Amino acid sequence: LPAPKPGRHYTSGLEHAELVVGTAEDGCVHSREKLLGFVAQCKREGVTLEWDYRATDKPVNADVSTSFARGGAEPDMSCKFHMRPITEVVAYEEAHPDGASVGVGVGVVGGGGDGGKDREETRGGGAEAGGTSADADTAPSGSGGGGSS
Repeated sequence: LPAPKPGRHYTSGLEHAELVVGTAEDGCVHSREKLLGFVAQCKREGVTLEWDYRATDKPVNADVSTSFARGGAEPDMSCKFHMRPITEVVAYEEAHPDGASVGVGVGVVGGGGDGGKDREETRGGGAEAGGTSADADTAPSGSGGGGSS
C-alpha cells in the first residue's frame, strides 16, 4: 500500500479510495481535459455528484474527486479518480525525479511549480475539503493543483 512521505503524519484509517478511469494511452501527465471528459460522461449517464476539481491542474497524477460524509466525529472520506494506477505514476516519477519533463518546478506547466510537492499523492495524501464545483462545464481554468491531495 502507498504510505505518506517520510516526515508526514496522517490519522490511521481509510481516508480516501482511488479509482483509475483511463487507459495506458492516456498516461499520467497533463490529464486535466481527460478528467473533465470523464466527469462530463458521468453527467451524461445521470451520475449526480459534487465534484472537486482542485487537483486537475497537477501536471502529474491529476485527479477529480468527490467526498462522502461518514457522520459523527469521523472525518469525511473521498473518492479520487485518476487516469493511471499509482504504480505507473511512481515509475514515471522515479524516471523523472526533477519533474523537468513536465515543467514541474520550472514554471512551464500549471500545478503550482512546486518542484514535485504534488507527488505526495503517490505516497498517500491528505484529505481534501472545499473547492468543489457541481458542474464540469464551470470548472475554472487553473482551478487546481499547487497543493497536495
